[in-house]
Amino acid sequence: MPPLTLPADVAGFSRESALYLANACDLAYADDPAGAAHDVLGLDAVTFTHLDSDTQGFVGRGDGFAVLAFRGSERINEHPKDWLTDFNAVQVRQDPFTGQVHAGFSRAVTAAWDAIDPVLRKALAAGAAVGADDPGVPLYVTGHSLGGGLATLAGSRLSSGMLDAAGDNPAVRFRPSAVYTFGAPRVGNAEFTRAFVQPPTFRVVNNLDVVPLVPLSGVEVLHGGRLPPFAPPWLRALFQRATDNPLYGDAGALIHIDNAGTFTEGGVRPDWLASYGKQALGLGSLSRSLNAPLTDHFIDSYIRALSG
Repeated sequence: MPPLTLPADVAGFSRESALYLANACDLAYADDPAGAAHDVLGLDAVTFTHLDSDTQGFVGRGDGFAVLAFRGSERINEHPKDWLTDFNAVQVRQDPFTGQVHAGFSRAVTAAWDAIDPVLRKALAAGAAVGADDPGVPLYVTGHSLGGGLATLAGSRLSSGMLDAAGDNPAVRFRPSAVYTFGAPRVGNAEFTRAFVQPPTFRVVNNLDVVPLVPLSGVEVLHGGRLPPFAPPWLRALFQRATDNPLYGDAGALIHIDNAGTFTEGGVRPDWLASYGKQALGLGSLSRSLNAPLTDHFIDSYIRALSG
């Protein structure tokens, strides 16, 4: 397999960029994310950790670009059904975000920013000395699962292309090139998603992955149809928990990968319930099909789909 590369400054969605950044998301789960990012992606990387909010990831500097990668929830790897059915959908208004955003995600990003800022600032330091007309180092923000929710909010927070001066640290200018998320939950209401225009954000969704549908709202469940009778109990619990949830919107451009590996850019996601029912009753392993909303979510499933 040829070495992975990130083609910097590509306008629009790039499958090559997506594969590179999906691998960055995978490495964010490693015991030593910075070391893994160096060995696999050739990044000069530093890990950040904020224990109180359980926010982790790394910032890596490559040849002419930088990557900010958020780790997803460890709990969804160990207990995915519990993680989904326990999902808290409370919305709050919190600076610097427009509209209402997911309380847990926004608090996590805000609380962890003191841990992220110095690491990010160091990786982007070359941008501090550029001329007045130079926008600085291209920055890519990425995350899988819960990490994708954090990446979406971090991308919004970094949309100005400037880290303001802080203490003895001068302001650093950079180029917010793109946000790539993989299986990310939704993070804000319609007001937030309408205001979310920069940087370009690509919301990659693998086939039947159910996490990009959460938080589900009662309105969506009522108008979206019924789960098929053979749906597993954990999936029924997820839909039942939607009753009192507020409405959420989808931030960024959808990149959907269907069961045949076909990529569709933009537009809306195909009817999830219809797709689930059709695939579960199709040829192949019924057990695998019934649990595809989970198995399609794992980052290795995204990497396989992007590599195909």
